[in-house]
Amino acid sequence: IWIGGLGAAFFDGSDWQVFMPVDGLAGSVVQALAIDSQLRAWIGTKTGLSIWNGDIFFNLTQENGLPSDNITALLADGDAMWIGTNGGGLYYFARNQLQIFSDENADLPSNTITALGRDSGGTLLVGTAEGLVRFNDGVAEPVDAVPALPITAITAAGQLVWVGVDGAGVHHFDGTRWADLGDDGPLPSLQIGAILADDYDTIWVGGQRGGISRLAAE
Repeated sequence: IWIGGLGAAFFDGSDWQVFMPVDGLAGSVVQALAIDSQLRAWIGTKTGLSIWNGDIFFNLTQENGLPSDNITALLADGDAMWIGTNGGGLYYFARNQLQIFSDENADLPSNTITALGRDSGGTLLVGTAEGLVRFNDGVAEPVDAVPALPITAITAAGQLVWVGVDGAGVHHFDGTRWADLGDDGPLPSLQIGAILADDYDTIWVGGQRGGISRLAAE
């Protein structure tokens, strides 16, 4: 288990190991975590991206070519990684090459990326400070059924997609249409901090205030 906050911590089933900048971590405030197909841990901080191979950190920062090193979201794609930033757009890092997507070259509604996920068909879903988009072949297509507000969380469960929207609760796609749980849904708060799909067809929704709700994935 990896946990991010002030530094990063790893639990191997019996012991904890804590990493801070003195240990090689790129920054002290961790904002995103992902594990790739090689079991490397990618750790996004406010001041850079760290890749832990089990022995050492390899860091990507502005000093060695990263356009923006305020990392806000990560999503593994095999041994490659989708990287969201605060103000620098969306990056794709594969085979030591970095592709950059922004409002200028990919029609992103905002260069602040707040969440990343995939639907059941494999399409990349990109949450931004100004709404949700589907991202195909380097081009963003807005999801107009979701408010153009900051997206706080994205998760998929089978054919279903759940999206947290800042101040607007959870929006849910059933494979055909979008629905807004909003004020009428069993949500802990309209300020959604996290959404998780477990292995038992259950969705867990964490509010920034108000606790946690458990929803059936149906």
